[in-house]
Amino acid sequence: MLTTTTPPVDLSWTAAAPPVYRSRGGEPLPDGAGASEVASEDGRGDSDVSQPVASVGSAKPIDPSDETAQSVDATSERNEPASSVDLSRSAISSASASADGDAAARGRTDDAVPATAPAARGAADEMLREQPHRRLNPLTGEWVLVSPHRAKRPWQGRVEPLAPVHRPAHDPTCYLCPGNERAGGERNPEYTGTFVFDNDFAALRPGSPDGAAADVDVDGLLVARAETGICRVICFSPRHDLSLPDMEPAAIRGVVDVWAEEYARLGSRPDIGHVQVFENKGEAMGCSNPHPHGQIWAQASVPLIAARETARMEAHHARHRRTLLSDYLRLELAAGERIVLANDGFVALVPFWAVWPFETLVVSRRPVPSLAELGDAGRDALADVVKRLTVRYDHLFGISFPYSAGLHQAPTDGRPHPEWHLHMHFLPPLLRSATVRKFMVGYEMLGEPQRDATPESAAERLRALPDVRAAGGAA
Repeated sequence: MLTTTTPPVDLSWTAAAPPVYRSRGGEPLPDGAGASEVASEDGRGDSDVSQPVASVGSAKPIDPSDETAQSVDATSERNEPASSVDLSRSAISSASASADGDAAARGRTDDAVPATAPAARGAADEMLREQPHRRLNPLTGEWVLVSPHRAKRPWQGRVEPLAPVHRPAHDPTCYLCPGNERAGGERNPEYTGTFVFDNDFAALRPGSPDGAAADVDVDGLLVARAETGICRVICFSPRHDLSLPDMEPAAIRGVVDVWAEEYARLGSRPDIGHVQVFENKGEAMGCSNPHPHGQIWAQASVPLIAARETARMEAHHARHRRTLLSDYLRLELAAGERIVLANDGFVALVPFWAVWPFETLVVSRRPVPSLAELGDAGRDALADVVKRLTVRYDHLFGISFPYSAGLHQAPTDGRPHPEWHLHMHFLPPLLRSATVRKFMVGYEMLGEPQRDATPESAAERLRALPDVRAAGGAA
């Protein structure tokens, strides 16, 4: 049973230090000065985990084995923000103010820094709402340019045609429907739940044809390495006309179980170092078949984005002995304005550094490294959040909402990963309506990602939408 009460967030135990605003040269700004982004000493804004926007300081340790008592504060869904304070430097300062006295009472002086002047906090809040600025993604070290003032500009670009809404429950021409022949010649069983099989046109192969492959390295400039792996397809349902938001929670729980089983099974192989579970939904995301399905790519190497997240999480854990996402989630729960929905096990939010217009991040309240560490309650909670979040997406523009989504779990490279914290990314392309999507072009291909509407405004829109289907099941 998922709790729906909303107890207050307790930050009294947090020994967090107020933030220090720094100039681009790294010197602390005097009281009353305007806020500046945290930057490296060379002034290019190339920060690492040891230089976050604000330090969270010391906090109670979390035991990953305790599924009930040690999760990040189990507040329930927040259809209204906990406060109107931004998760900016001012919000972090406010959230940690009560902790300063507690730290002083216990004789802690290691995190003590001068309090930030209200004028500087106000300037930071205004910047985040109204002015062009850059935000750091602490998971990857990348920056996104945010231009709130551009959200009002008129659109005269391309209008995407809408795909047909109605599909049959069974399509005899669909290579994923039960009993049908697949493109590779195999015939599907008459499955009634989930169905998993090896991809007939896999991007990876279990091994090279001759059993060994030579790497290429010419003066460090022409470099190639053989990559082995396994690609699997998961049919979420035998029904051709459904997608995750259309499915019952119990059926989505079956999908979560398959995700967990495949991660554990593939990850236990000595030749697999990483397992990536993902879904591409909709023609806008290049999905070749509308039948509800996802994929699993398991490979020898840890791919680029997962490797970046691992390095950043390791650095944060080495410094604080807590997971990066545990500390981040506490800040988000305290601020509330980017929270979309939540239950006892997971929180869905628009991340502070979101790139895509309605991007969301689903974070486990417990700092578990993978689905394998979730019990029945945790898996039920994930299925519940996935259902309610994707229903809200469908309500946003009144269509079956396209997205790429995927779980990030600890590498399966044989090493312990106490720094890893289970989370799921939803990356939808739609921008202004069902027919207008965001394109990564120009500056974003050559410089860095950019967005107009703020993550806070995106969360507000998603939070206001219902998370249940209307009568008849339509969005």
